Amino acid sequence: MPRFLLALVLLAAAESAAIACSCIMPPKDSAARRALAKDVAIDALALVEVELVAPYDGRRARGERLRVLRTLAGQAGAGFEVERSARPSSAACDLTFRRGGRTLVILYPSGPRKGAPVAGRYRVSDSCTSNFLADADFRATLAAEIGRRR
Repeated sequence: MPRFLLALVLLAAAESAAIACSCIMPPKDSAARRALAKDVAIDALALVEVELVAPYDGRRARGERLRVLRTLAGQAGAGFEVERSARPSSAACDLTFRRGGRTLVILYPSGPRKGAPVAGRYRVSDSCTSNFLADADFRATLAAEIGRRR
């Protein structure tokens, strides 16, 4: 029986590791950084710094409401709702927001596969992209790329 339990624990641990978020490191080479910024900027509407106004509402399946503190590139309103189809999960590389925190995000149109975009609702960049946004050179390259596309 103990071997069966050990095997079950190992199987569960392997299963949870398999669904964990995994990110690549930001490229150090400037040409690779520019290429990545171009890819990330496709369909991007803005690069903004936000703070949480209201958390994810599981009862209504409504995304977080965020206030825009600063727009670094593109255009964004004063606030918006994050488009979510389920509770945000760091295991799925979803970006999570905490009260009192400031977060840089890239805004993308809502619902590209579901029909017309919803006013005041956007998809946001994931937690992996947030790692890239912490790099000032990448952020500047991305902001310039978003500015060119608008």
